[in-house]
Amino acid sequence: MLAAKEYKLAILLETKVKENNVNTTFQNLKRGWKFTHNCSPEHHTRIWIGWDEESLKVEIIKSKPQFIHLKVGILGSSLACHCTAVYAFNTLEGRLELWKDIEEIAAGMIDPWAVMGDFNIVRHQNEKLGGEAILHGAVEDFNACIFNSGLADLKWKGEMFTWSPKPFKFFDAWTTHGDYFEVVKKGWAFPIKPQSNPLLCFAAKLRNVKLELKRWNKEDFGDVFHSVKVAEEELSRIQADISLNPMDDSLIILERERPRASSGVLCKWRRGS
Repeated sequence: MLAAKEYKLAILLETKVKENNVNTTFQNLKRGWKFTHNCSPEHHTRIWIGWDEESLKVEIIKSKPQFIHLKVGILGSSLACHCTAVYAFNTLEGRLELWKDIEEIAAGMIDPWAVMGDFNIVRHQNEKLGGEAILHGAVEDFNACIFNSGLADLKWKGEMFTWSPKPFKFFDAWTTHGDYFEVVKKGWAFPIKPQSNPLLCFAAKLRNVKLELKRWNKEDFGDVFHSVKVAEEELSRIQADISLNPMDDSLIILERERPRASSGVLCKWRRGS
């Protein structure tokens, strides 16, 4: 029997690291770990896989732009499994090649096997709220791949939805406000100590503008971080209610409206999809 121990394997997606920066980036990552990737001259690093060399032995079986397939063994034992890290293309045509590759891997698979990552598609309509409409053909292709490969969808425990946040554009909110330019003028005109160096004088004026904008922001917009926290808590409560009452249309409407009013959320995806 194996002693209780942590066996650590990490999968990173969409890192966008260029090929000539990969080695430098590896050196800055966790010590004692080994990393592999699927970077090529044709595209940036889409998938990175890292593992603790003191506990795991990892063998790269196959690597393509949309996936890395590997065999993971526990050092000091005969236990091993296969793992396929996926980051699918966002086009239907591109994903068709991925589904074919997964089915080919499945055809020769006899060991325990896990397929995980970002498939850029959902299995059912109720796994996505908001955003563009789902292409039913794309959903059917994904489900056919799962069925043909003999895979089972492990259900997520916890909140049903996560989301893709669109950052709130504070600068746009400021500059479109009627008082913005007056506040900037006030900060710029604030007296400063005489400076012999023009750059120091310029920096001092910028600091005054910054201080004036911070004061104005707090007085007019309030504590933004607190507002976001409150909105997130309210959104979590609504999503919990949806998981208990998925057919309640009023909750769906509340869930759709709450992100737009708080943090600019455009689309919610079921975790793991």
